[in-house]
Amino acid sequence: MNYEESILILDKIKKANTILLNCHRGADPDGIGSTLSLKLVLEDMGKKVDVICPSKKVTRQVDYLKGYQDIKVGIDFEKFDFSEYELFITLDTPNLSLLIDKDIFFKADIFTIVIDHHFISTLTGDIKLLDSKATSVGEILFDIYKDWGILLDKKIAECLLTSIIGDTGALAYPNVTSKTLLIVSKLMELGADKNMVVNKIYRSENFDILKFYSKVLSRMEIDKERRFVWSFVPYEVYKTGGDLEDVKAKSSSLFAPIVKGTDFGFIGVEERPKYMTISFRGRTDFDTSAITKELGGGGHKIASAAKIEGLSFEKASEKVLDVVRKYAKKS
Repeated sequence: MNYEESILILDKIKKANTILLNCHRGADPDGIGSTLSLKLVLEDMGKKVDVICPSKKVTRQVDYLKGYQDIKVGIDFEKFDFSEYELFITLDTPNLSLLIDKDIFFKADIFTIVIDHHFISTLTGDIKLLDSKATSVGEILFDIYKDWGILLDKKIAECLLTSIIGDTGALAYPNVTSKTLLIVSKLMELGADKNMVVNKIYRSENFDILKFYSKVLSRMEIDKERRFVWSFVPYEVYKTGGDLEDVKAKSSSLFAPIVKGTDFGFIGVEERPKYMTISFRGRTDFDTSAITKELGGGGHKIASAAKIEGLSFEKASEKVLDVVRKYAKKS
């Protein structure tokens, strides 16, 4: 048995006929891939399953996954009628702000199961399975399905591989272990196409995003003493790029962790006036989540994020740098 919670979760699933799953706000390949894999598994058990997401749209990077078109977007969790369902399972969602874009307490009036892998995970549930050593929720679900005796097919394997590839930088991040590689190998044996998944997530960019990257790079700076790089992009520049999907996360993954002599880097993008999102990526074992936690965000050691509202671009940039330099290591 990989997880003692596996049997508890399966018992609740067996007793429920209608089950609700969620993708978190701004869902990434792990959030979507893991959720859709569970949707397929539950439907094979004869359950009625719906998937909801608070974002108005979900990334097209993973539109090849079975069930992608069934995700119901733009859901207001405060107004949503949970009474139609007997069980709510939330995946890859470490905190409430990824469900509700307000600083309020919220608890769905339904039995809730939380499955997560974030180092800082504050979302509560009636059952919570947290494994911060796992690269992704997809890796956790692979073990859960083994505990349940589930036989995976190609479509489920493709969802899980998407989850793992997405949260490991195509297996390049330091969170990848020999266990991860063995799981990937088994998923490929089941028919999941690694090359297709990598190409869809990392090598299918709109040409306009490449031009935007040049603007990110032109603003890149380095603090050699404290070993980090950064770039702040004001709204006036961001809005010229048009509809740039996931640009912050993509920019940080490409450029923040690659500079020799640094421990980490981050990209701050003012997505609208007085609203900045900041995405961190680690290059060494430096814990970026300690920074984002103080900024009101969270995530993993090697990948984390935060947002700042109500401050001008200059004030927000100054606040971020003050907090970063508080935690950054001097050479």
